[in-house]
Parts: sequence; structure tokens; C-alpha cells
Amino acid sequence: MTLFLTALASVVVGLAIGVLVMRGVSKAGLNKDQQKAEQILKNAENQAEARIKQAVLDGKTQAHDLKVEAEKEIKERRQ
Repeated sequence: MTLFLTALASVVVGLAIGVLVMRGVSKAGLNKDQQKAEQILKNAENQAEARIKQAVLDGKTQAHDLKVEAEKEIKERRQ
């Protein structure tokens, strides 16, 4: 009878330790995935900001070119 109780207690303790280890491994993997996701989001935000800045710069350049062209046309018409 004591052998049976000892074996049963060993099984219960083994299962409890197994569950704790699995939780720890699962949380470690989840934390790693969360960090990876945060890094991907940061990269995406940086790329979006860079594209916005480039679009604004392109727009300003185009507006300047149009202004120069319009002034050139006006000057030619006056002559």
C-alpha cells in the first residue's frame, strides 16, 4: 500500500513539475514572439514615416518646379 501511495505521489509531483515547466517554456516563447511583433511594428512605423517625408519632399519639389515654370512662361509672355 505504501508503495502504491509513493508511486501515486511521484506521478502527481511529476505532473505538477511538468505543467510548471511547460508554462515557463510557453511564456518564454510568447515573450519572444511579442518582442518580434513589436520590432516589426517599429520597423513599419519608421518606413511609413520615411515614405511620408519623401512624399512631402517630392510634393514641395514638384510645386517649386511648377512655380519656376509658370514664372518662366509669364516672363516669356511679357517679352
